[in-house]
Amino acid sequence: MVKFDIRKLSELEKFLKEFPNIKEIQSLRKRIRTEKKKTKLSKPKIIPSKKNNQNRSSAMKKYHRYIRRIRDVYFPDKNYRYIQKQFKKRRQEGNSEINDAIWENPSP
Repeated sequence: MVKFDIRKLSELEKFLKEFPNIKEIQSLRKRIRTEKKKTKLSKPKIIPSKKNNQNRSSAMKKYHRYIRRIRDVYFPDKNYRYIQKQFKKRRQEGNSEINDAIWENPSP
């Protein structure tokens, strides 16, 4: 894949304006415009830092511990996924089948 410089492409585009408007020149202009768009759109890939991953990891660990704690203490007969769904429903709608007191304090 060939990489183009935006400045060179714009210089070439200005240069092509001097030529008559024939089929080949039109196709070149169109190609230059598309290449300029591609180079503007292509951004370097950002690799997430380990700190971001650690923050996300610790947040997910807290979430899963919270859900597991509610399941173990109050609903040992219910499955983990059911409690997750109720938690999501409570966050989105504000109500769920599980009492608010349980969500506030999952310890017995």
